[in-house]
Amino acid sequence: MLVGAGRGRTRGEEGEQHPGLLIGTYSLLDFDTSTGAVYLAKGAPAFICLGGVTVARVDLAARTVTGAGSSSGCSHGFASDGAGTLYNLSATAISTKIVPNSVLTGFDEKTGEQGDPIGIRQGVPSALAVDGTHKLAVVAYASPAGTAYFGSQQGVVLDNNATGQLVLIDLTSGTVVRTLNGFAIDAHGGPLVHGGLMNSLHLDPSTRTGWTYAAYDGQIQQFSY
Repeated sequence: MLVGAGRGRTRGEEGEQHPGLLIGTYSLLDFDTSTGAVYLAKGAPAFICLGGVTVARVDLAARTVTGAGSSSGCSHGFASDGAGTLYNLSATAISTKIVPNSVLTGFDEKTGEQGDPIGIRQGVPSALAVDGTHKLAVVAYASPAGTAYFGSQQGVVLDNNATGQLVLIDLTSGTVVRTLNGFAIDAHGGPLVHGGLMNSLHLDPSTRTGWTYAAYDGQIQQFSY
């Protein structure tokens, strides 16, 4: 798919234009296994980040692209539960000197209506995966939350024996179920290179097993959630 054929438009492979979809790079991708529809969203830029974007829905059989509702323009993860809901992981950064709060928000794929946001914690998240079978989300962070201070978008962590963390969230209640430590969360090709880091978590709901990159990107790390 070529994105950016005209100002404020997206051009499909056949050359048709689609009003309302922003030009530029769509670095986040997921699909709903129940419908086969593919969804594209924009990843967050560095530093200050505000506003929203229109999510692109791609029908591979009909070869059409349409708008599927609004999502945060500060996305750090994007995933479907395979049952009609897309989840957007975001962190709105209004200043380079304030630690933002990370939020998980679902929206209905048919209507585009957003659900209630789920506040997770302070700090910029790195990746998202959703287990629609058990209604769980896994969110990756490069480090523990640390202590927020004015002058940085990241909290201060003086002793990071926990390394990176995975936070498990119950999507029904909006509560954090548990936090898993001992992960090497880094750039894996860069956060804006085809969603490199943002797409680095994968889950198998049948066994509640997950995979992500291991240290130095030379191995795969398996975990249970």
